Amino acid sequence: MPLTGRRIALLFAAAMLPASLSAATYGAPAMVSVQADYDALARDMGVRFQVIDNHPEKCPAGADGCFFSTLTFTMPARLPAGLGSDEFAIYFSFVNRLPVVESDVFQHNLINGDLQRLTFKPGAALAPGKTYDVKLFGIGAQHSVAYAMPNIYLTAKGVTARVIEATRPRIDRETGLETLPYVVPMSDEAKLASRGAADKTVWQTPERAYEAFAERGAAATPEIAILPTPQLAEIRPGKLRG
Repeated sequence: MPLTGRRIALLFAAAMLPASLSAATYGAPAMVSVQADYDALARDMGVRFQVIDNHPEKCPAGADGCFFSTLTFTMPARLPAGLGSDEFAIYFSFVNRLPVVESDVFQHNLINGDLQRLTFKPGAALAPGKTYDVKLFGIGAQHSVAYAMPNIYLTAKGVTARVIEATRPRIDRETGLETLPYVVPMSDEAKLASRGAADKTVWQTPERAYEAFAERGAAATPEIAILPTPQLAEIRPGKLRG
């Protein structure tokens, strides 16, 4: 039977069908593997946030009146293949204005509101097991760990974004309150309690609270107790009418 143009086209399509099925069959597991690699990165990456100084001696240009904090990332022993060439990014929130960010590896962009993005500098890369500090010079101050935001997440081309596990909030079993284990507790009062010499704020520790109440002496019983307290009150002769 002579081959017409239609028959030739059908035979060509049939010949190509196994190849297309093969690509689909082998392409899907490859994408699953890439996603699994980034899932593992989000699960195993170490993260630490720490406020270092609320009144550093010198602020970078463009960050007058700054405070200094760091965001530290520790890489796991295994990283996804092609990490430096797949549009990798880390997104985090920072409630203060953040005009200056310094890092050997990452460049910084403000996305919107408090959402920030870190991407690779040209030619930069991450190495397994290494730690990378990102210096954050924000405007104002952070006097409490409550300013830190949870759920830092990572993205890359062709994969679903994943929250870095270390930055998820936890519930304290004893208090029932939400905590962020990746945030370093504030302990350096000299650098963190105030914004400089003119600021006389001190931390109210249990010891200081005890001393303050002890100085007041025993509580006196007033003749008249009215809440809210009026500017003037006096007791006059007579009886209250029922």
